[in-house]
Amino acid sequence: DMSPAVGELAENITQGLTNDYDKVQALSDYLQKNYIYDLDCPPQGKDENTVEFFLFKAKRGYCEHFATALAVLCRTIDIPARVVTGYATGQYNPLTGYYEVNAQDAHAWVEVYFPFLSWVEFDPTPGWSDPYTLREKDNTWSGFMLASKIGGAFRRLIPDGVVRGFQSATNAISKALRAVGSSLAKTFTQYWHIAGGALGAIALAVVTLMFVKRKKKRATEYRLESQLDSRGRAIVIFEDFVNFMKRYGFTRDSSMTPLEYAATIDETLGINLSKKVAEIFSKLRYSKKIPNENELQELESQIQLIKSGMPKGKKA
Repeated sequence: DMSPAVGELAENITQGLTNDYDKVQALSDYLQKNYIYDLDCPPQGKDENTVEFFLFKAKRGYCEHFATALAVLCRTIDIPARVVTGYATGQYNPLTGYYEVNAQDAHAWVEVYFPFLSWVEFDPTPGWSDPYTLREKDNTWSGFMLASKIGGAFRRLIPDGVVRGFQSATNAISKALRAVGSSLAKTFTQYWHIAGGALGAIALAVVTLMFVKRKKKRATEYRLESQLDSRGRAIVIFEDFVNFMKRYGFTRDSSMTPLEYAATIDETLGINLSKKVAEIFSKLRYSKKIPNENELQELESQIQLIKSGMPKGKKA
């Protein structure tokens, strides 16, 4: 059971607002401005309600706390909302042209349902980027960002002992530069080919790294393409079923999951076959295992059972 204080808080925050979008934005802004992002927040008691503990007691927490609170606040004023977990966009790497997503980018946010718009994302957690836009890409030749990436790539190719030796040498050179200045500059011009060789080695290391990354990416893309056929067939089979049932008045709303859609059919017809279709399809569509021919045939057979029982050329 939820304390009435949660609903009262939602009503107070959205007071005077006339449309649901503005209300959700007001709730999200309120959480961002009045609560603290803290990965080391105190644990709630065994019997404490998570949302009430976060909103009225701890007043600090991490993304799951903020997302859960926003979803519940929305629901208390009859706005459909759900918590979503996944990853933020990560950091753009101008060297490879890709966004690099790490474990630290794991995140939770909220999707809110609006008629005619379907699900729209909101992120109430302070310090996180807008969930439906990627960060602006850095120009590949924008200086420090590129130098940092080249340095990082070069660093991973060299043993730690060599790096420490290189750092010691760099420190010694810096001191020498301060001491002799122009003399060292003159010496450098005499040995420019050594510097050129070092730069060439760095460039070669960077090119090699880019080649390896691109090769790995293409291998991943190839695996995904090989999966697309069987998963794609499962999607086509299920969509054909949806289109068939539409003729009998069973239209799938954009917010419905396959199981929710199946439940409306089974409840109306007094059967339990559509649920089986949705379960098989969900397994084929979302599991890590690549669907095989027997599983696709099972999906088709279950759909055929339903089709064969429907009246010909007549809406239910």
